[in-house]
Amino acid sequence: MVRLSVALGMLVALVLGVVLFAAQSTGDPNYSNADPAAFKKIVADKQGQLLDVRTPEEYAEGFISGATNLNFFDEGFQTELEKLDKSKPVYVYCRSGGRSGKTMERLKGMGFAKVVNLAGGMIAWQKDGMPVEKPQKP
Repeated sequence: MVRLSVALGMLVALVLGVVLFAAQSTGDPNYSNADPAAFKKIVADKQGQLLDVRTPEEYAEGFISGATNLNFFDEGFQTELEKLDKSKPVYVYCRSGGRSGKTMERLKGMGFAKVVNLAGGMIAWQKDGMPVEKPQKP
């Protein structure tokens, strides 16, 4: 009975791991989700465009160094995306990964070469103790 419980527990853990891995993958290596540690490494190379798609109020609470704030809910959001360089990678994040995931799909549809989404957004970033900057006071 104990062996069955252990085996069942291991099976559940394996299935859960596969499901979570599949949820993190977009199926296309040019459009991917990255955990905070991987995202930090990726943006450190400063080869791409780092976008924070949260509201200005959320951005004011803290952001990843070097990020440009484009409010996902602004009427001009699409216009601002169109101004980005499609040949350079785009690294995108939001509060929890929802808006940035939608932005990644939008950028993919617009023909951007590479987009990386921060899985779990700023919630995961801060939970993992990654650095956060605050806007300068005037």
